[in-house]
Amino acid sequence: MVLSERERRLLQEMETQLLAEDPSLATSLSVRRLRVNVATVLAVPGLATGVLLMGIGVWRGQASGIAVALAGYLVLLASTSVTVDWIRSRRERRPLNRGAGTRARRAS
Repeated sequence: MVLSERERRLLQEMETQLLAEDPSLATSLSVRRLRVNVATVLAVPGLATGVLLMGIGVWRGQASGIAVALAGYLVLLASTSVTVDWIRSRRERRPLNRGAGTRARRAS
């Protein structure tokens, strides 16, 4: 839905006023955007592909099956590494004093 210029300006004023009056409420109501890069998007299918290749390799047996299972393991390992790195980077971006305003208000 597209907002008119007047509606955008009014919404911006309301957001600014809410942030000034109650910052903790404003941050809890704000839309959190998920920042995902291409490597992260490819990591999820990579996990599934790695498990699938390992299953095929075990099912086939023999030398070619072992090579397929090893390739699957390497894909799974790389995808897991990217996923864990993404999760860690998301945790580092979180604010540390989350909810401090509500505790101060409750105490008074």
